[in-house]
Amino acid sequence: MLMKLPVLTLALALLCLPAYASEEALIEPETALDKPSNVEHVEVKPSAEFPIDAENPPGQGDIACSYYQHVMVKQIDLGEKGAAQLSWIPIDAKGKKPTCAQQNASNEYVVPSDMWTGYYESAEWPYLFFGADDGSNGGMGFAVFNAADKKKVLEDTAVGSVESVSHDGTSAKLKYKRAWKASCSVMTEGDACWGKIQQALKLPAGGNIPNCADEYVKQKTDMAHMRCQSNGNDSQTCFENEMKNLDAQKWNESPSVIAYTVEVSLKGGESSVKPTGGDISCAPSE
Repeated sequence: MLMKLPVLTLALALLCLPAYASEEALIEPETALDKPSNVEHVEVKPSAEFPIDAENPPGQGDIACSYYQHVMVKQIDLGEKGAAQLSWIPIDAKGKKPTCAQQNASNEYVVPSDMWTGYYESAEWPYLFFGADDGSNGGMGFAVFNAADKKKVLEDTAVGSVESVSHDGTSAKLKYKRAWKASCSVMTEGDACWGKIQQALKLPAGGNIPNCADEYVKQKTDMAHMRCQSNGNDSQTCFENEMKNLDAQKWNESPSVIAYTVEVSLKGGESSVKPTGGDISCAPSE
């Protein structure tokens, strides 16, 4: 099965993020991959774990339970950045439907906050897809868990839309543009840095270095304008001074973020990433 997915998102919190960032929505569960047979909503009730106060008034907290053939995925959202809880309950062969409740079931797996925070996105059994709660380096982070063995099999950053997902019942493949942060700057280290990137990402040898200069200059210019505007000063003098300040802060030494298209294979609890060719872009990291 091969299908087109809606946009996997990128949050553009600052003007200095790479130009390939966008503010579109993450993968919508009802339009991507497996469609839930039902989604139930329950209001969060005040508790020691989920207090309801002036910042979280009654009626604001929501428990959303998405039901599939093999699993129920639960998200508790208090209206703050990132869900308060992400969890799932397996559905046995008899198909008995778990109750959508605030209290966790004995067989409910809760994703540890140090393993992933964000929001639930979609499913393609046995894989569950979760999006990040904020963008990073021009992309939006996401994670894929194998619900059957409770393991995170992939954590990555996508730019733009996930082009396709194919699934044969035992494995899955995703194709998307990936944002990867290097440990060096192509702007200041040139061929030496690009060689390290090619080796790390298994890019074909001999390929041309992407044009990093245009995006570094554009983002530096945007940042200088933003700083002046935030101070209520749009003068040319302010702009020139801020450009000098950014040069003094070694703007061009910011590690490069490389955006390139990949195909990711998921099988069981393992994942592998390989480049597929096509355009490669470059921008400074945050």
